[in-house]
Amino acid sequence: HAGSEDGSANDLVVTYGSLPDPLHWLSFYSLPRTVQLAKKDGWAEVTNASAPELLAEGVATTWCRQGDYRVCLLFDAAGVVAGLQASVSVKDFDKSYPIAMETQWRRQTLLNTEVFSATALFVAPRVLTEGGRKVFAETDNTVEALHLQNGISFWPMPSRMQDAKDVAFEKQGCVEGMGRHFFYGMKDDLACDEHRPFFLLFDDNTGLLHGFGVTLG
Repeated sequence: HAGSEDGSANDLVVTYGSLPDPLHWLSFYSLPRTVQLAKKDGWAEVTNASAPELLAEGVATTWCRQGDYRVCLLFDAAGVVAGLQASVSVKDFDKSYPIAMETQWRRQTLLNTEVFSATALFVAPRVLTEGGRKVFAETDNTVEALHLQNGISFWPMPSRMQDAKDVAFEKQGCVEGMGRHFFYGMKDDLACDEHRPFFLLFDDNTGLLHGFGVTLG
């Protein structure tokens, strides 16, 4: 999942793991928030990456680290982080899970690999078309407004826990070191093609959104 490690809004960290790591010794990795920092940390622009639907070519660039397509960043025209893209290889899902049925995955070729990608924007799409965040300080929030790609549109997410039901995200368990999980349409009769890979993370104390994650099935 991606979010802030200590609740700070001016941070960006990611983790992956099947078991919780409450002391954060192994799980969390900081990601760069500007192109300048990305270059210093081994990230490079992917020149042939396809833009998500509704984003015109040139309003955002895709950057991946050391040839790894699994977690890549989007930067706006001003060089400020604008989103995150998580990808999985198509061959891993051709037979094991009907991933193509889920509208938040899009198929593309990335770093010479056929992948399914799920994209989250940290700003409204119009911010990108207007040239991005031209003024961005170290203390500024990483996420102004979380938008999740869903088919041919971007789906705005709430910033407050109390509004999660308005977008059909249901309250689930709380994992130490992550926060309160909300999953889309978590009902016994949820159809497979209505499953959504993204989940939201809220702080139980403040009620504020502080992260999101992606699940596979």
